[in-house]
Amino acid sequence: MHSSVRQSRVPESEVTVWLLNLESGLYRLPALNVLLSEDEKARGQTFRSARDRDRYVITHALKRLILGRVLGQQPDALTFGTGPFGKPHLKGGRLHFSLSRSGDHALLAHVWDCRIGVDLEQVRPLPELDLIAAQRFSIASQATLFSAEQHRLVTFFDLWTGHEAVLKATGAGLSHHLSASEDAGTYQNLALMEGYRAAVAVEGSNWFVSTRDHSDVVSCWPSFIFVPPYG
Repeated sequence: MHSSVRQSRVPESEVTVWLLNLESGLYRLPALNVLLSEDEKARGQTFRSARDRDRYVITHALKRLILGRVLGQQPDALTFGTGPFGKPHLKGGRLHFSLSRSGDHALLAHVWDCRIGVDLEQVRPLPELDLIAAQRFSIASQATLFSAEQHRLVTFFDLWTGHEAVLKATGAGLSHHLSASEDAGTYQNLALMEGYRAAVAVEGSNWFVSTRDHSDVVSCWPSFIFVPPYG
């Protein structure tokens, strides 16, 4: 069905963040769809628009390809579970991951032996920015936001993605107030492309971030999942 898997060696202190392009015209969608579990396929069919279905298939197939490569396993053989608040995880392994999608892009982050969270948001106008901040942010974060002046929108998304990444790392997600993230851990903001803001949070402090982009995905699987001229 697909080529043999070569394990990708990643230092245990390295947090790898993949920036994924979800434009459906780049991919052989049938080849990606066969990698999904029956549950994932069923979930994909719940989306009303073809565009959202395609994005879902691409995101979760690339998740399997990348994590399978890191582990040296076939992507369709990976099994996943969910935590009490719905956070997905690999069953029976040391590799932790987090996934986030916004617009035509997604982020996949992974690390060994540490809880991890990642969040991606497309920057967009927010008429109720002040209200959202008052309801969701701590007093300290609100002060940071209100002092940003002309950069308030970007600052808002930096704060939002950072706090959300921490909550995802803990497994709590938006079931908890964003201000709780300030007591739960630290995060690093990521400026990966124009018009988007992102952040990654990892348990502990002895870690560093390396990023991969669409060209790295193409180089790993040039002809199997991409239509000519291969991404």
